[in-house]
Amino acid sequence: MSTSNQDDHRTRAPYHHGALREALIEAAEALLEEGGPKAVSLREVARRVGVSHNAPYRHFADRETLLAEVAARGFRAMTRRLAEAEATAPPGRALHARPQAYLRFAQEKRGVYLLMFGSEIDKTAYQGLAEAASESFQQLLNGVLREGAPAPGLVEALNTWAYVHGLAHLVLDGQLKGFPVDLDSLVQAGSDVFRAGLSQKAHTGTPPR
Repeated sequence: MSTSNQDDHRTRAPYHHGALREALIEAAEALLEEGGPKAVSLREVARRVGVSHNAPYRHFADRETLLAEVAARGFRAMTRRLAEAEATAPPGRALHARPQAYLRFAQEKRGVYLLMFGSEIDKTAYQGLAEAASESFQQLLNGVLREGAPAPGLVEALNTWAYVHGLAHLVLDGQLKGFPVDLDSLVQAGSDVFRAGLSQKAHTGTPPR
């Protein structure tokens, strides 16, 4: 056997034993960080991994199926971040810790985050993705309920999401550059305002004026 064939065998053997799917997903994530969804194709992912351009089809029917799996993993990772942030936050700081964790995830995983909330994928077409996205929102909703918002707390959870999601996009789009304020202060101020609103509603049953 030639040296080149031996090298080829060493490269491909691990994927034959089950690691190909994971390697394809990791390559897609790297491409997303480099150039966004448009940079991801099954052919380019295969090239990055070092397999034939047909190899990805063993695990993914098409490009969108691969992207849907990447997005689903992103939602699950973000859900874990939110849960960990709440669990480890000092007393009275969970409402601050959750948006901080959300923003850190968006900054660290910019490409994946934009895919998760973009229009590149029909989220309703993929059960795993739809469930992962729902679980992530449920984490926000449960957090709001634990802050004392009257059940069901859906409006409050949506407002929390809108606040931190909008802030994340301002950061990712570079719209806050030049403003003399740090991100942590923005998160803290927003959390304080939101907590005050929840407290008033819990005591009076009416929205704050």
